Amino acid sequence: MSAESSIKNSYNTEKINTSDLVSRASTIGPKLFEMSHETAKKRSLPNKIMEMLVDARVLRACMPKRFGGYELPFGAHTDVAMELAKFCGSTGWVSGIIGSHNWWLGKYEPEAQHEVWDNSPDAIVGAAFASKPKTHATKFNGGFKVSGTWMWCSGVEHCDWVSLMTPIIVEKKPPELCMILLSKEEYQIDDVWFSPGMRGTGSNNVNVEDLFVPSHRITKISELNSKDSPGNQLNTSSVYKLPMLDVFGYSVAIPTLGCSYGTLNHFIEGMKERIALDNAKIAEFQSQQLRAAESSVELDCALEIYRSDLKKCGPHQKLIKTLTRKSFLNSKEIAHML
Repeated sequence: MSAESSIKNSYNTEKINTSDLVSRASTIGPKLFEMSHETAKKRSLPNKIMEMLVDARVLRACMPKRFGGYELPFGAHTDVAMELAKFCGSTGWVSGIIGSHNWWLGKYEPEAQHEVWDNSPDAIVGAAFASKPKTHATKFNGGFKVSGTWMWCSGVEHCDWVSLMTPIIVEKKPPELCMILLSKEEYQIDDVWFSPGMRGTGSNNVNVEDLFVPSHRITKISELNSKDSPGNQLNTSSVYKLPMLDVFGYSVAIPTLGCSYGTLNHFIEGMKERIALDNAKIAEFQSQQLRAAESSVELDCALEIYRSDLKKCGPHQKLIKTLTRKSFLNSKEIAHML
């Protein structure tokens, strides 16, 4: 199949909004909760959960329409992740991250986008930003030679591709950070994820040894942070003009907000039938009500910060031209409040 016919067949004309995708996430939520012990024991999302996410198409929220995505405003993917996290924190975390990759891959070199999505709009793309010392890439025969170890690549077991932040070493110049795209046949997974929390994210390490990577699979961080990224040749929507690093923080902050809402809801539900030694209903204790109310207000405040920032990311705002690191700092404030 040619690239042109592939695009024509994949182009998404389905009328979907963010609320529709959140509703889909809510529908599969109870099954996620039911499988939470299995997820924790496996230390990675079970195949069944990934199949549900793919089948519901919730990971396509901000993915370019030309490749089968919904191309919704920024934040649609994190709204989905927040809803999923109310039922399973690990699933919400992986969803937020994978969903964000489907967004910022739309800023990559056009040839790289075609390579990932032409054959499968359901391709799962992971990413890792932290790496061990000596991780690097150097220019070689029209491309780059890459070696190193990258840490905490969430959901990597299920990924068809990974994008790895790598310093490009150029003689007599400071290293330049780039995202390097690799297919699953080109890296090895090192099973190191034994975290007591978020156990099901499967955030394992990725190892690469002396691998040649063609130049079209490498995109500079400075380009991804620009409104005029290489991907704008294909995807002209305002959502692909947002600077990646300045807004990426919401992809990890907002699933934790969903976890917190889920915890509060679980606590309140669990207190409804609890009886104290004197047969008084614990749910009627003033101390319990005050603590639940305080937590509820804290979460609602975090949610309002998030909603306010999303409005600044919309197509009719000037944020695309004037954004500083303030919005990313807000995502840190949200996480701190939790």
